[in-house]
Amino acid sequence: MTIPIKTAAIYFYLQQLRLKLSKMNIAKSGYNKFSNYKYSELKDFMPKVNELCDEFGIVGVITFNGDNATLTLVSTVDNTSVVFTTPVVFSDMKGANKIQNLGATHTYLRRYLWTLALELTENDEVESAVKANQKIEAAAQKVSTLKKEENSNWQSNEN
Repeated sequence: MTIPIKTAAIYFYLQQLRLKLSKMNIAKSGYNKFSNYKYSELKDFMPKVNELCDEFGIVGVITFNGDNATLTLVSTVDNTSVVFTTPVVFSDMKGANKIQNLGATHTYLRRYLWTLALELTENDEVESAVKANQKIEAAAQKVSTLKKEENSNWQSNEN
């Protein structure tokens, strides 16, 4: 694919930013207890992203327009841009009021948009959940087997 010269700058600088970011050791401070995995929160990577955006002349602008959230990365060098969009799905946290759910929605969307744009790697949440369920099922199977063996031993001892 040939990128028209007028839009080449943002792609070049974005790739340089991605490459430099991928070589940094970014600690993951978020932890999902149910599926037992760590994930990156905005506070983990945004300070480094902001420094790199400054270095490469990129500014990120997030907008919300009903059904979609958009991250537009603009080159401050030549005003070229690239857009990343995701559908808006509203948070429904238990015990939270409407404004807290709105804040959670914004936070999640911001994190996912930046993760998408910068190609940050995360654990596959679906795969992690499947593995967690498999572990639970395996443990339940062991318990069932032990109960059967115990019942069998108990019945043998009665005879």
